[in-house]
Parts: sequence; C-alpha cells; structure tokens
Amino acid sequence: MIESFRPGVMARLGLGYDDVRRDNERIIYCSISGFGQQSGRSLLGSHDLNYMALSGLLAQLADERGRPVHPKVTLADFIGGMAVAERILAALFAREKTGAGAHLDVSLVDGLASMMAGHFAIEHGGGPKTGLSELSGEVVCYQLYETKDGRYMSLAALEPHFWRQFCEAVGHLEWIAAQWAPARPGEAVYDGLVALFREKTLDEWIAFAETVDACLAPVLETGEAKVLFADGRLRHLVRLRPDGAWTAAHGPDGQWGGGEPPKVNEHAHLVKGEE
Repeated sequence: MIESFRPGVMARLGLGYDDVRRDNERIIYCSISGFGQQSGRSLLGSHDLNYMALSGLLAQLADERGRPVHPKVTLADFIGGMAVAERILAALFAREKTGAGAHLDVSLVDGLASMMAGHFAIEHGGGPKTGLSELSGEVVCYQLYETKDGRYMSLAALEPHFWRQFCEAVGHLEWIAAQWAPARPGEAVYDGLVALFREKTLDEWIAFAETVDACLAPVLETGEAKVLFADGRLRHLVRLRPDGAWTAAHGPDGQWGGGEPPKVNEHAHLVKGEE
C-alpha cells in the first residue's frame, strides 16, 4: 500500500499504518513525503525545486556566474520513485523470510541528499564544494563543447585509452599528454578543442562518435532522444502506445511491465489481507 499525504493525514482518516496493520499484519505500507514522517519539516509543504535546493544538488547545477540553473526535470520525484520501488522490493523479500510486514518511511529530500554523499565528504575534508574536479567541468577531457551549428557534444574521455583514441582520431597527438589540462579560455588545449568542435555540425560529430570509441555523445533534445530510444538503437525503451502517448520503461525489448493503472478499490481486499 502506497500513500503520499502529509504525515498524520492517513491516521486521521482511520487509514494509518496501525489501523491497516490490525487487519493485515503482513501489509507493506509505504508512506512517501517530502521530509519524512518525523522531522523538523515534516508538516511543511514543498515541491521538487525546494527539495533540490535544500539537498545541495541545485547549487551544483550552476552557470558560469554561479547562479543555479532552473532544472526542467523533477529529479526528486523520479529518484524518490526509484527509492520507493527499492524499499518495497526489500520489504517484500524480508517478509518472505520473516512473515512480517513493514511501514516504510520514504522522504523525497533524502533521496537527493544521498546523491550528494560524495560532495559532502569532499567538502568536509577541505576539498571543493563542487565535488571531484575531474567530473565538475574543470578539465578538457570531461567537458561540453559547442558544434558548428550551435549544438553541443559531451566528451567524457576519463580513461587514458579513450582520451588517446580521441586525440588520435582528430589528429592531435600533442594533446594526449594534456588530458587533465584546465578547461578555461586561454588554455591552449581547451581553446584548441573549442575550435575543433566548431569545425563540424552535430550530425558530423555524431557520425564520428559512432565510429571512434572515445566516450563522445551528442546532447539531444527531447524529440531526438525519444526517437533514439524508440527505434531500437537503445533497446526499445520508448514505444508508441495505442493512445498516442510515448512511454519510457526499464529493461530491454520484451521485459516491459506495462498494464493499466488500478481502479478505485480494486485491491482493497488485498490490503485487508483477504484472498
């Protein structure tokens, strides 16, 4: 059973965990909230943008001036959903071993905070607040570059052999030793890479990336990514539903969950422990 009211609401309605457990001791009861069932912010209303802001994650999505960039994906909701699925599966497995149900307290902000664990540890130890410098846009081998037609390519050649393969393929062997050069204007290798990527269009770089194994990929727009995941190149993770909606799913072709959402009270008998 999954509920996402503010803490205390379900109990007030007579449907809290203790109420349901009296009818079914094996119930897996999952409560999803912004800040958990018992915390200093439990009763405060918030949304995805607030959770990202409080977790420290939003500050990592900053522009050149350090201003946070407004995200266009509700990360807290999606990551929270994955946390819910993980916790429920673990509880179901535990129930098979013990026979006991559980009350799962899932906080959306906790999911984002857990993603910041590395950043917290690095900053606490006297390091930068932006995490690993190799991954935060400070080096040339792990960077976004603009193309001739104003699009962008992502280069993530962290391993030496990927960087070497890239440098060899573009005819700049002198860059091989400069894998960790700073990615800032005025640095010779960075300026060279900026100029190099502006020599070709996005489509030309895509063709290059499909023949040179160098951790290079295009920054796709929504419609482009939809088509890519729908045509089989990436395991058919998007399909066109009969009603015309595009739907993303997990797993390769043939392993879709699918199905229709449950109707009101369709599973009421299961919640009560009835067969």
